[in-house]
Amino acid sequence: MSTKPIQTATYGDVADKKDIKVQWWGDDIPEKDVYQHVNGVCKSIIDRQSWRYTNNIRYARLYANLDLLGFYGTMFSRAANTPLKAARITLNVCKATVDTAASKIAKNRPKPRFLTNAGDWSQKNRAKKLTKYVAGNFEAENLYEKGQASFVDSCVMGTGFIKTYKDKSSGKVCYDRVLTDEMIIDEADGMYGEPRTIYQQKYVDRSVLIAMFPNKREMIKKATGGIEGDVSSLTSCDLLLVREGWHLRSNEQAKDGRHCMVIDNCTLFSEEYKKDYFPFSSLRWSPRQVGYFGAGLIEEITGIQLELNKLMRNVQMGQHLSCIPRVFIENGSQVNLKAISNEIGAIIKYSGTKPSSEVWQGMAPEVYQYIQYLFMKAFEVPGISLMSATSKKPEGLDSGVAIREAQDIETERFILQGQRYENFYMEIAKQTIDLSKDLFEELKEENRELKVKAKMGKFIESINWKDVCLKDDDFIMQVFPTSLLPSTPEGRLQTTQELIAAGFIDKEMGMALLDFPDLEGFMSLQTAAIDDITMLLENMVEHGEYQVPEPFMNLVLAVKMTQSAYLRGKTEKVPEGRLELLRQFMDDCNTLINMAASAAQPQPPAMPEMQGAAPIAVPEAPPTSDLLPPMPAA
Repeated sequence: MSTKPIQTATYGDVADKKDIKVQWWGDDIPEKDVYQHVNGVCKSIIDRQSWRYTNNIRYARLYANLDLLGFYGTMFSRAANTPLKAARITLNVCKATVDTAASKIAKNRPKPRFLTNAGDWSQKNRAKKLTKYVAGNFEAENLYEKGQASFVDSCVMGTGFIKTYKDKSSGKVCYDRVLTDEMIIDEADGMYGEPRTIYQQKYVDRSVLIAMFPNKREMIKKATGGIEGDVSSLTSCDLLLVREGWHLRSNEQAKDGRHCMVIDNCTLFSEEYKKDYFPFSSLRWSPRQVGYFGAGLIEEITGIQLELNKLMRNVQMGQHLSCIPRVFIENGSQVNLKAISNEIGAIIKYSGTKPSSEVWQGMAPEVYQYIQYLFMKAFEVPGISLMSATSKKPEGLDSGVAIREAQDIETERFILQGQRYENFYMEIAKQTIDLSKDLFEELKEENRELKVKAKMGKFIESINWKDVCLKDDDFIMQVFPTSLLPSTPEGRLQTTQELIAAGFIDKEMGMALLDFPDLEGFMSLQTAAIDDITMLLENMVEHGEYQVPEPFMNLVLAVKMTQSAYLRGKTEKVPEGRLELLRQFMDDCNTLINMAASAAQPQPPAMPEMQGAAPIAVPEAPPTSDLLPPMPAA
């Protein structure tokens, strides 16, 4: 980045014009003056990149089908309340394509999974708990819903953002969706996609800032810089424009990394920044060849949408002007005009030429064909099928296998977008781990613990960070979708039946894989045996807690699952004491199985008495007495 000062106008409380230094993180700039340089640089970048903000509003208008004024407060809602939309016919293919792409890709809930590199059982157990920790934090902070909103942002404006930060007061690692227009990046600095400095601007309530920085109370009260524009007087909120900046250090030994937060009249804080990454994860629909920000889905079909808007306006006008019944009466004809009405069987008297009625054609047939052609092309350009856009099954696709194959063919068109969506969550997971380490140390000083409630399957478990912390070299991270089975009931049932027929799974496992929402209550009863055994095995392997099997369990299935867990435990070097629990559990299950088999074994039938035969005499037992020696047995 060039060190040449940027000339900018007076900003904030600066009484005279000054040269705003780009390198606001330098040692030669006092902390109290950082706000002047940060605000000046941000203002200069925004002025030079006004085209980008204009395009973002343009694409947002096409998606929302509204004449939006901006993204902030009343600038957005004011246009949304206009009656313009109700007065025109719309054919919004931009929203249709974006929503369809979101339903195909953003419906997945990628879950990072941590695997050890030739680690022992202890490391693998920590990696397993680390997977639960990250998944639980994702669920607790509603990350997937925020990620879906960021995906839509990437489709509309090219790039979506999620900010990861630690909240010491709540003891959590949190996530925020960041509007694309809030991110400020110099286009020269981000030419190769890896900028060294990033800014974020956001409107924050004045009282919230005072609570965050009580030592800056008087300066925050004097600050200005709320929502700009002609709609600022329409809001009752007391908002301040806050800018936050990050600069990465040059290397691991350098101390030029900086993080600051400023308003228009003071520096809220400025501190050294030791991280080698920004606290943002970005998602792009289509990366550009040069630059940081990507190209959106709407950008690809903007021309088609504008042409459709023009054609639909012409068709609407043509329908109103031409496609109306008209009655033609020759001059001089004597026709009772009052008799011309919509009455059925009305009698109209006339003398002279008979009156006639005509309806003119609104538009040429080629216009309607052209509209249909453009509508189809709007989905073909990004690679979206009409089956997904219209939620209609094409003729001939009746079986679950056929529907699944058709969806797989379409999914290949979005394989790159899908991979970027998964990597998006991978980056968030890495930042979550790193910030959790810092938060754990900070809470430890206050005798507080860092815990997360994790729901894995049908069980809820409390994960403590001290039990999952691993060094960066001890694990590798992979991402998996929530379910590898098809999402439709037909496809899920067909795939499960194929697995059962191939012998890979049994009937009980197949019922557990189906897990249809409307059958959840029934399925929970059918899979209760597996859930019970799974819970017992986890308690023995992970916690060393043994529970005696009961006769009411599915003992055969318990032996089979315990044997698999035992063999896996041997390869993963599970402690011998916990392997012994598995062996004891199998022995106890086999004992109950043998006891049940013995009890169910039929007794030999009694000999029937023969008719007419004399009863067989049974010899009387010899008398016994303490005075007589015992008689030898016969």
